[in-house]
Amino acid sequence: MAEDKMEINDFEKSLRFSLIKLNLEKSIKLFLKEEFSKDAEIIVGQLINAANQGDEVAQYVLAVSYYNGINLPQDYKKAFEYCEMSALQGYKEAQHLLGIMYWNGEGVLQDYNKVYEWLEKAALQGDDNVQRLLGFMYYIGEGIPTNYKKAVEWFEKAALKYNEEAQFLLASMYDLGDGVPQDYKKAFEYYEMSALQGNAMAQHNLGNIYFYGKGNPINYEKAAEWFEKAALQGNKNSQHMLGAMYHTGKGVLQNYEKAFEWLEKSSLQGLAIAQCILGGMYLDGRGIPRDYKKALEWYEKSALQDYSDAQYRLGIVYFYGEVVPQDYQKAFEYFEKAALKGNNNAINILMIMYDQGKGVPQDREKSIEWFEKLDV
Repeated sequence: MAEDKMEINDFEKSLRFSLIKLNLEKSIKLFLKEEFSKDAEIIVGQLINAANQGDEVAQYVLAVSYYNGINLPQDYKKAFEYCEMSALQGYKEAQHLLGIMYWNGEGVLQDYNKVYEWLEKAALQGDDNVQRLLGFMYYIGEGIPTNYKKAVEWFEKAALKYNEEAQFLLASMYDLGDGVPQDYKKAFEYYEMSALQGNAMAQHNLGNIYFYGKGNPINYEKAAEWFEKAALQGNKNSQHMLGAMYHTGKGVLQNYEKAFEWLEKSSLQGLAIAQCILGGMYLDGRGIPRDYKKALEWYEKSALQDYSDAQYRLGIVYFYGEVVPQDYQKAFEYFEKAALKGNNNAINILMIMYDQGKGVPQDREKSIEWFEKLDV
């Protein structure tokens, strides 16, 4: 399963940017409202006066304004100065932003020790998004040594405050036994908490648990329900699984039209396995009028991603020559690519091609070599 690995790069990027927006929205609304205000100059003067008199909220709002460049010129240095004033007075939102600025080196030299110091202050005041971020820093060793125990502690604090991404990350750790003893029961509990709050990745993984019977009895109907929730949010893996279930009639009534609909959505997002199935549907005319050109296009897109089943199927197309002119050499090329990835079907045909000299000089020894590579 592709989801057996946390999508760390994507998640880290979202933390660096979306967390800022999540926690600053409340203060932005006090003054900025994401648009230019005709009274901005007056309000800025009032805010500066209040900030100079030590008002931590005014200091923070000015920091946000300079940071985002809304109603004031973007100026990370000034943003940092006002943010630090507010943070030193214990304003947790400012402490959070200050940590982010140290992380990105915005208005100040990058300093991971300071990142941790300020984020921890905000986290200890109960900011669940910062608690999640600290957990993630400990999980990947970002600026501090990797410490799974600490990661779990911070994820748990955030999860108890219904932070859906912390719940998802905690579930993933228990699911994979990543830094903690593998525990499918706990994984299920946290996935369900996150999924019920609408987290698409948790919904998808919950669908997998029901589909494969991972720590729970297999329940295809439940799997389809969760895959659909995630698919409707654009999760390409769930779109594929739901399409495949409609294709085979597993957990849902067989419906080729619906299968095509979901597999096309997944394919357009670049998922190789969905592209391969979609190619087959065009080839056979299931759920869509038969279209050999489209079939080849989708098989080729999938094969270019090194998906061995698509490479094998393209080999078949060229080997038999029913859809395109017969071409044993092209067939051999695709079969060899698939065989090198351990595709048994491709290996079987390579054995025949070497044995009979089709698309390649006859070589019985090569045929035997491939026979010995069969996974039986």
